[in-house]
Amino acid sequence: MRLLHLLNERLRSRAPSWSGVAVVAPSELRRMAAEVEDGLRDIDFEEVTTEDRVTFIERAVAWQVRQALRCGRFDLAVGLGRYGAQRIAELYEVELGFRPTLPYGIPRSGGNDPWVHG
Repeated sequence: MRLLHLLNERLRSRAPSWSGVAVVAPSELRRMAAEVEDGLRDIDFEEVTTEDRVTFIERAVAWQVRQALRCGRFDLAVGLGRYGAQRIAELYEVELGFRPTLPYGIPRSGGNDPWVHG
C-alpha cells in the first residue's frame, strides 16, 4: 500500500506534457531544421526537381515528428510540422512566383496544382 501511495504521489508531481502551453526551445527546433537544410544542400543538383525536394522534406520531417512524439515532445512535433509546411511553401514560392496557401501542411501528391487539397 505504501508503494502505491508513493507511485501516486510521484505521478501527481509530474506535470503531463500536454497540460498548459509548452514552448519549444528555439535551439532544438533550429538544430532539427538544420538537419533538413543540410540534406537539401546534399541533393542540390540540376536534375533534382522541386517535387523531389518537397518529397525529401516530407519524409525527413515526418521521421523527426515521429521521433519527437516517441519522446513525448508534442510541442516539438507541432513545431517541426509547421517548419516543414513553411519550407515546402517556400520551395513552391520560388518555382511559382507566389506562396500557395497550404491549409493541411503539404500539397496532395501527384497533382499538378500544389494548392488544391483533397
